[in-house]
Amino acid sequence: MALIIEVLPNIFMVKVPLPWPSPGAVNSYIIRAKKPLVIDTGFNAEICYAALLGAMNKIGVDYREADYFITHFHVDHIGLVGKLTKNIYIGDEDAKILQNGFFKPNILKFFIMNGFSQRDLEAIMRFRSSVNLKGVNFQPVKDGEILEYGDYMLRAISTPGHTPGHMCLYDEKRRILFSGDHILFNITPSIFYWKDHDSLSEYLNSLEKIYYLNANRAFPGHGDFHEGVNERILELKRHHNKRLEEIIGALRGGAKTAWQLASHITWNISYNEWSELSPIQKWFIINEVVTHLLHLERRGVITKEIRHGIFYYELR
Repeated sequence: MALIIEVLPNIFMVKVPLPWPSPGAVNSYIIRAKKPLVIDTGFNAEICYAALLGAMNKIGVDYREADYFITHFHVDHIGLVGKLTKNIYIGDEDAKILQNGFFKPNILKFFIMNGFSQRDLEAIMRFRSSVNLKGVNFQPVKDGEILEYGDYMLRAISTPGHTPGHMCLYDEKRRILFSGDHILFNITPSIFYWKDHDSLSEYLNSLEKIYYLNANRAFPGHGDFHEGVNERILELKRHHNKRLEEIIGALRGGAKTAWQLASHITWNISYNEWSELSPIQKWFIINEVVTHLLHLERRGVITKEIRHGIFYYELR
């Protein structure tokens, strides 16, 4: 059974268990109204499906009557929609990516050139393919669009960085934010590479955008809900500045690949050897390193060159 908490009148946080230990669960939020709204769903696994449907039954919401809003296209948030509905609301940029195909050959090659192994990449592709979106219609949501459910007026806020089309929902009257994976409190959101994007710059700018909302409370995609939203935003900014400093410090010793640099960065995971890490952990790590490197490259701090088919980065 999923943990169900009524966080505000007719808003329920459902902790949908995930079939892997970290982060362990995804938060699905259900607004009980004449037309209910479900925000995020969980991974496409029986344990997630049973937990979410059981929670909806207990809350008194028929999954067939609900609307579904997905904060971003990652598998732990969008995974169950194919079993629940034929229509989803999602940020317009993420909708375009889903419609055009997630993994492109040039993206796969890019990660191989940054030191990611072919074997681990194939595991990630299998992981991603677990989501079945056949027959699902994407209803793109634009920045500033208003969604009304019961007593709640939710403004969609474009917050790219974690994904190019990540969306938060904000109730201005109550100053509450459904933050997806843009702002988390128990872990730091990973920043993912996307071609032609400076994902880190986009993420930091999105944090600034949320900062000026002065939200009272955030309901995140993982972990517990919190007040102190702006304090957390400042912590996240400091975190990424530290990560940039770690990379620059490591490059003072000479040119390195993205994967070589990963071992010079502080990670909030337990391991003895890099070989112990799962493919999904390695995927998060390589994305995080690459997005910070590309940010430094665009700022003119570092350069990169290809040696034997692999990117090497060094200080300018």
